[in-house]
Amino acid sequence: MYNFVSQKKDLFRSLNSLLYGKNFFACWDRRFGTSDPSYASKSCHPYPQGNCGPIGADHHPVYERVRRLERDGFIQKYVALLSPAKAGLGLIAFCNVSLVQHSTPLLKLFEETVLSLQEVVTCYHIAGQFDYMLKIIVPDMEAYQRFIVDKLAALDNIRQVQSSFVMTEVKYSTELPLG
Repeated sequence: MYNFVSQKKDLFRSLNSLLYGKNFFACWDRRFGTSDPSYASKSCHPYPQGNCGPIGADHHPVYERVRRLERDGFIQKYVALLSPAKAGLGLIAFCNVSLVQHSTPLLKLFEETVLSLQEVVTCYHIAGQFDYMLKIIVPDMEAYQRFIVDKLAALDNIRQVQSSFVMTEVKYSTELPLG
């Protein structure tokens, strides 16, 4: 299963080496009393204003860099990665979808509909034999069948749906290959 603490350490170390210099973990020590980033799991934002700077300072260079990365769109959001199995979601499926017609309004309608389906955690508009690839996470096969029959296949513009099911997750990472 996912090693949440290890992934969080890797993320912060990657950000550190990429952007912040050597003082990152010294700042972390002052904030959390340890150099272990797993203690930040209680906080969604790793650098609240003023917590890493000298006493009385309004802004610290690390905080300013993070704010700039947020403003420039490099950091999109902060999330906690949950275990699907622990959340009772034991079936992961990849669903390839072909549409009957490919006009812009119909593509937008399909995408808007997919955005409203909570079972769909990822949707890609792809090139090749199919038009879209969806990653769907549900509790079990019965829930998947209900999703396909009642929601996805109920859409007017669906030509074909082909499903593949995950037997074992070999690798899962949210870390970008930044070098």
